[in-house]
Amino acid sequence: MFLVLFGLLQRLTRKDAVNVLFRDKDFIVADKPFDLVLNSDDDERDSLYKRLAAAFPDEADFSAFRHGFAAIHRLDFATSGVVVVGLNAKAAKRASTAFEKRRVVKTYTALVRGLVAVNKIRVSKTVSFDVDDATGRRMKTDSNGKSAVTDIVVVARGVFRADGFPATRLLLRPLTGRRHQLRVHCADLGHTIVGDFVYSNKRDLSPSRMFLHASEIDIPNVGSFLAPDPFRDDFLPLDGDRNTTIGESSLFDDFEPSLCIG
Repeated sequence: MFLVLFGLLQRLTRKDAVNVLFRDKDFIVADKPFDLVLNSDDDERDSLYKRLAAAFPDEADFSAFRHGFAAIHRLDFATSGVVVVGLNAKAAKRASTAFEKRRVVKTYTALVRGLVAVNKIRVSKTVSFDVDDATGRRMKTDSNGKSAVTDIVVVARGVFRADGFPATRLLLRPLTGRRHQLRVHCADLGHTIVGDFVYSNKRDLSPSRMFLHASEIDIPNVGSFLAPDPFRDDFLPLDGDRNTTIGESSLFDDFEPSLCIG
């Protein structure tokens, strides 16, 4: 095991580095890069957990956890942002229980295609696997699916700098935790997330990434953690709108949707 970790450490370049937001005896909180899995059984595949094991070899416990750390929650491969990793079983259980009881508050920032007309929206549309998708990974809104609720706040309307097309900066707050929930709900509104290859029906090919970022997470009895907004330079707000900091949970204070869908 020492040789494995030493090899990982030797390969840890600046490109592979991990931005650690917080660390104590119970947790490491990292800002996961986009296009990176949390963990993998493939020894050759890069992952967040492998990077953490290389950066903090004394914290990785492969005898207790398959990938060296306790998995507490998920974050899609293409999505960047806050990930909380457990360093021991007791701490991981404490955090996992908060997720199970739906006491965790998560906030995401996104750039979506087009100008969203309504400033505050609640989408309540069930989500299920798309049986017509050959990959078996795509989801869809479906009356037979599982309940899924997302609150949405428009931060600013403007353009996506890379191509000059209209875009909107959103804050998204999932009240449930379904697979691809935010991506599906945005697509269902007619405003796919910029760079979302899957839910743009393979049309949005030019962006360098999918513009969805887990910006903030609040776990009772653990802490509240904020990942820096990576999209500020990618978006030009229209006159009158300001390119404000994303991830401020106060934007959801006294949330009253102007439009409810579903």
